[in-house]
Amino acid sequence: MTHAFFLLSPLIDTRPFEAMQYFFSILLPTAVMLLILGRWLLEFALSDRAVEVLTPPELWFLAFLVYMALFGVLLSVPLMGREILGETGMVKSVKQSIMVGIAVMFFWVSVRIGRRERLETVYRALLWTLGALLGYGLLEYLEYVYGVPLLRPIEYLLHPLKPVSAYGLYSERLRLTTPEPSMAAPYLVIYGLLVLFLRQKLGKRGLGVPLLLLAVLVLLLVLGSKGALLSLLLGLFVTTWVATPFLPRRLGRGRLFWGSLVLFLVLTGLSLVSKTGRELMALSVYENTVLTRAIEMLVGLKLFVEHPVFGIGAGNLVFYFNDYLNRVGIISQELFWVLKGLSTDVALGYKNLFIAVLAEGGLVGFFLFAGFLGSVFRQLLRTLRHDRAGLYLVLIFVFILGTMMYTDGFNRIYWWIGLGLVAGLSQRFSAP
Repeated sequence: MTHAFFLLSPLIDTRPFEAMQYFFSILLPTAVMLLILGRWLLEFALSDRAVEVLTPPELWFLAFLVYMALFGVLLSVPLMGREILGETGMVKSVKQSIMVGIAVMFFWVSVRIGRRERLETVYRALLWTLGALLGYGLLEYLEYVYGVPLLRPIEYLLHPLKPVSAYGLYSERLRLTTPEPSMAAPYLVIYGLLVLFLRQKLGKRGLGVPLLLLAVLVLLLVLGSKGALLSLLLGLFVTTWVATPFLPRRLGRGRLFWGSLVLFLVLTGLSLVSKTGRELMALSVYENTVLTRAIEMLVGLKLFVEHPVFGIGAGNLVFYFNDYLNRVGIISQELFWVLKGLSTDVALGYKNLFIAVLAEGGLVGFFLFAGFLGSVFRQLLRTLRHDRAGLYLVLIFVFILGTMMYTDGFNRIYWWIGLGLVAGLSQRFSAP
């Protein structure tokens, strides 16, 4: 079941657009997760334990879910008279709350995989998943670059529709089994770093795994996800700073800092000369995406400033956006939608999960969400005090925070699986 859990995780998208993708992206992964839960509940029922103790991160995350669901519905009552594409504010709040609930469930399962499953099992499951993504990426690259249609039958099952943005890029960039490249790249980074951590803990040797990770790194560059590379840079720098008190003096802070900088420059340079990087630069996509992302973030901050305590309620951005776009006053609505390349106002986001939580949950929601992340980080520090391998887990944690700063939406399942494994493994290797 652990192998299936990880192998199916890159298929997950909580906003499917056809029945076949609905099966692959929600029903199949959820069924595997429920089987894992059922097995654990059976083991718990047959054991002598009176209760299943929830860890502090789980309690914080559960409190956040309850708050967002309850206040999302209450704050949606004034929006019941408004409708966008057949959905009222109440419906959108319920959908957003369900997405947060899915996030909590995946976090809960991943924590227990990290704490209970044999390390060898988790290690092999992650290796199989990386190998599968690598094989899929190779076939996708052959189709993308050389026109060899080896993926067509599988591609239709996973992506029955080929979304094409105003720049015509979604159908021309590698995205693996995920809906888009920005969702594929974090799986490679998070699972790759976990493999390195587990390899060290298990005392593995040999060149097979390093060669696989090198191939995965090349695939990461071909995907052309600059956000993943920037988050990796942030992770390297912050991890260097956090790790300094726990490392021998001979390593030196400067050596680690400059080493991470050189690595980032090499990775960025390689990604820019890839086919994806050249096309992105030639089409000047960055200018438009940076501008529209900045505006959407500003709208979110404006919403927070005017609704600071409880926010506007989960999922209600579309009902406020155009009005608050005028209040930001950087560009007109017409120009914004031209740059966005959309004719509808439902495909919106804050493009920053922290701003999304501030806008929709207010200070109360942000406090609960920050408490969840803070409790995971405190556990990491306890592990790091006596186990230097914990640096890999710190790097994963900071990398996830970095991706949260340019993406919103609780459907990014790699966040919750990654944080769950980090929390579970750090509890496993913490000092008693």
